Amino acid sequence: MAQREAGAEVHLAARCGRRGPEAEAAIAAAGVTVHRLARLDRTGLDPLADWAAVRELTGLCRLLAPDLVVSVALKPVLYGTLAAARAGVPARLAWLPGLGHVFTGTSPKARLLRPGCRG
Repeated sequence: MAQREAGAEVHLAARCGRRGPEAEAAIAAAGVTVHRLARLDRTGLDPLADWAAVRELTGLCRLLAPDLVVSVALKPVLYGTLAAARAGVPARLAWLPGLGHVFTGTSPKARLLRPGCRG
């Protein structure tokens, strides 16, 4: 990992859900500190729970005081970028790979949330 080779301290904040301990161990073996998030629900629609996730991420950003926060996927981009800004992180990078659950999912919830779906 180029960042580690350049001497950077690298942290990952994630839910550590289905892949759990195996993925966490592999990431830690690469020299990355893993922070398990308790509040972030990538498909939930509860605004109070979402605000709790923003507060959790803001607290982590304030604790670590990073120079850069990179957020990947829709909710982490929205909430992670907001949290980093609230915590005064000087640089923030957002990456939105793929179309996301709302646009690719076939569940009734995804279809309802997808604007213009005729599917």
